[in-house]
Amino acid sequence: MASLRRLLDKISQVSSNEKGSEIISEESIESIRKELQVLKAGDLDVFKVLKKNWVYRGERYNVACKVVEKKTNYVVCVFFLRPRARIPLHDHPSMHGFLKVLCGSLEIVGYNQSPYNKEAASNGCIPSSGFTHCRGPVITLSSQDNPCVLTPVHGNIHELKALNEPVAILDVLVPPYDEDKERDCHYYCVAEESQDGKWVRMKEVPDDYYGFTCIPVDYIK
Repeated sequence: MASLRRLLDKISQVSSNEKGSEIISEESIESIRKELQVLKAGDLDVFKVLKKNWVYRGERYNVACKVVEKKTNYVVCVFFLRPRARIPLHDHPSMHGFLKVLCGSLEIVGYNQSPYNKEAASNGCIPSSGFTHCRGPVITLSSQDNPCVLTPVHGNIHELKALNEPVAILDVLVPPYDEDKERDCHYYCVAEESQDGKWVRMKEVPDDYYGFTCIPVDYIK
């Protein structure tokens, strides 16, 4: 628990120092990543949750969430995914995110924001029109890997998929989702791809498009 407390204290310090800024310094990012790296599954008692049947009101769920700490400037949660379960394409408006796999293996497909700019397009830097994001590499993370970091423009839209075993992920968002401050979560699908597959046009979809439900850990048996 000492490792978790140090992490929460560091996140609180960083989010307070850089309050109101959409860009967190590299030094601050590294300081959070360093604390995340030493965190272990036992620090959050994740195996107890993974052993549950994940049933609520007679229905079995594939994704569950436990809030570890939520403040005005940040939120820390643990997401639990059954084998092959996924969290579909979603965004994190004006937010930084940190993902640390506590157990299992996770596949991440992320997209980097690439707003249309005529000058850049004429120089061959980005496609001429229509494509809003650049597809990043598919990343596979396990508990042995370094935490993954997303920014307001890098990897901000992503999809998470568990591989062949249950997964527990520690998720840190600075700042947290807040609909009143235009930081609501939106879901997406890829509407169009460039011929080389690198560039895509995203399309926002309704919240129930994927039939995705994340249930609080306290609800499941």
